[in-house]
Amino acid sequence: MGKPVNMKKLEKAVAALDNQQDTVDDFGGEEYYQYSALQLLVMNAQPSKDAILLLIANGADRFWSGDGRYFEQFHRSPLGLALKYNKVDALEALIAGFNKDDWHRLVEGILQPPDIGGEGVGVAEGVWVWVNGQRAKTQLTVTGICDGKVTNVVYDDGSIASVPVRDIKALPAIPAECKTLLLKVAKTHDCGLDIALPIELCEEGHYGIFPTGWKVVHNCILCLAAVDMAGNALTAATGGAVAVGMLAGAMGA
Repeated sequence: MGKPVNMKKLEKAVAALDNQQDTVDDFGGEEYYQYSALQLLVMNAQPSKDAILLLIANGADRFWSGDGRYFEQFHRSPLGLALKYNKVDALEALIAGFNKDDWHRLVEGILQPPDIGGEGVGVAEGVWVWVNGQRAKTQLTVTGICDGKVTNVVYDDGSIASVPVRDIKALPAIPAECKTLLLKVAKTHDCGLDIALPIELCEEGHYGIFPTGWKVVHNCILCLAAVDMAGNALTAATGGAVAVGMLAGAMGA
């Protein structure tokens, strides 16, 4: 909802955890799409450094990405999400207490780019890739859903080619602001070239902007969900006036 974190409420919730059964990384429930508290906090429109540090102090895992069922990869972890969405302030809090092992895990995750194949709905745009022995950036010219088998790329020399998706591989990339921060903090932590050099050599960028087709699908799903909610409301209503009111509420009127 874009609201800042209520620190008093968060502190109370953390204090109420049962150390024998609950952990701060437990799923928030289906309504939160299986994200942990720290993941949600990183993606908040107004991420709070104090809130992030509070969760970490109480056992939140900065590398946690799921319970074994969903997306076991670095790029879904709190750290990965901070890099993905260029959340510089959140990233600064996440790496504040890093040790050498943490730095090595971070670099290992960064050097393993996510799959950008699009799973049949199109490759994202603006991704640095390696294809046919050359560096290039993906470029989309279609405005709808494509088959995800072919994509356009622009090589460093400006030439454009249409290539099979299976032939491209994303290059490790970090948003410029995040890259600057990582190198600065790594230096203050006395990290050596084994940490600094891989970060320095990463491309400055991200793993792409969703094709328009993905947005169309997303909007259609939301529309169908609203219609379904309205239908349930009409079925459950005991009177015509109540049904009309619930329908208007479900559709956002």
